[in-house]
Amino acid sequence: MHNCDKVRDFAHSTSSDSIDDIMKNGLNSQRGLDLSRGGTANTRKGSFFTLEVTTETFSDISQDLIGLGRRHTGSDRPGILIMRMSQNMFDDLLSMDYVKSRPMPGLTDIIETIFSPESFPIINQGTIDGIVEVDKSAIVSRI
Repeated sequence: MHNCDKVRDFAHSTSSDSIDDIMKNGLNSQRGLDLSRGGTANTRKGSFFTLEVTTETFSDISQDLIGLGRRHTGSDRPGILIMRMSQNMFDDLLSMDYVKSRPMPGLTDIIETIFSPESFPIINQGTIDGIVEVDKSAIVSRI
């Protein structure tokens, strides 16, 4: 099935420094490894953890993202990145076993999508409109 017009958005919450680095340099395996907490069962160390979002679900899930960003970075003001990719790219990464989806540990009603470091070069070259930063002040002001 060809899905060239369909896109998917994945949100990631992290520190301002990490946002700046990703915005400037794309996803980076070494930086992911340096910042990694060791991975979890069935994930690679340095993987990129995201929650899939839509226009309809973003406001509901943004608080979960902020909480995850706070827990991982220790920052009171984590930011959120949105990575948009075509359905075809997602399907390709899935077929290469470079992406997995699973319920978040301890939060079975939230599904996280995890991109392995092997996916980063493909993502960096093929995401639609690149990776975009969400206005941190707008999100933090809702807390």
